[in-house]
Amino acid sequence: MILDKGLILSDAQVVTTTATSTDYIDQLAAGDAIGAFGWFICSIAVTLATGTSIKVTLQHDSDSAFGTVTTLVDGPVLTTAVANAAKTLLAVKIPLNAKRYIRANYTIVGTYDTGSAVDAFITFSPQTLFK
Repeated sequence: MILDKGLILSDAQVVTTTATSTDYIDQLAAGDAIGAFGWFICSIAVTLATGTSIKVTLQHDSDSAFGTVTTLVDGPVLTTAVANAAKTLLAVKIPLNAKRYIRANYTIVGTYDTGSAVDAFITFSPQTLFK
């Protein structure tokens, strides 16, 4: 699969405690195609170790400072063992009501090892991920 660098939220981002993605997406810069056809995918880049659980949410806001951030999609709480076995933490079509700016949030219970990492991105061909 080919990814557009402008649609990557986390690229092997180390997650030890609760954090947001290193990057965010400005939907206006991408036109209106994301909301109509985009899928948010979050997966494990490097095996999660020593923490208890992880929950991925897709957040949105009308300003890039995320001062009034709200949750757009709320993923399930996954124990470390389940998350590592599944590899994909969240895969959802982006709702049409998304505000201009989108980011991922990782809620961690416990503390993951400094080698634990996730990927998060927008794709327009999610079927290639589930073959």
